[in-house]
Amino acid sequence: NVSETTIESTIVDVNGNKIESANNTVVYTVIGVGNFVSGQGLVKTVYAAANNGVCQVKVRSTTVAGNIIVMTGADGLVGSTVTIISKAGPASELNIIMTDMSGTSITDYTVVKTPVKFKTIIKDVNNNIVTDYSMPVLVDVTGTGNVETDSNTVPLQGTVETVIRAGVDIGTITVSVRTGSITAGKSIFTVP
Repeated sequence: NVSETTIESTIVDVNGNKIESANNTVVYTVIGVGNFVSGQGLVKTVYAAANNGVCQVKVRSTTVAGNIIVMTGADGLVGSTVTIISKAGPASELNIIMTDMSGTSITDYTVVKTPVKFKTIIKDVNNNIVTDYSMPVLVDVTGTGNVETDSNTVPLQGTVETVIRAGVDIGTITVSVRTGSITAGKSIFTVP
């Protein structure tokens, strides 16, 4: 979700005391997944005049999770930097990627008797990985295959990997993944 944060800068002397008479123009620059809210719209650099030694600017996050780094500077003054962490929203979808054991993506849903990995990625509505998601992810396998790893796993950094091996019988394997009230579409592949 997009949100705004007010950044307040206070001009101080070498002892850390606020200089009430300071009216310096402070340059603010943002790096990362945020912008300043200004009269010119959303921008990466703004200038603010201090009033009684204090100035404020508003930073708006984007829909992308990540760091927003705000740097300040003014002639004759030592600048400062603050980092704001913009987190992913609540989990809303599960993405499943099938890979071989080395991590190479597989798009052919016909497999031989070698194990494959199913990587489940927990994402928010803006496609950000929800790295702090802590509910168990349940992987159900039906058909001619079986799960070689724990099928009920808590994600690590928003991701769960499950190893599935095809059985000896010819047929299909259906993999479905769910957590809380979120269910991914089923992945079906055939065993020749």
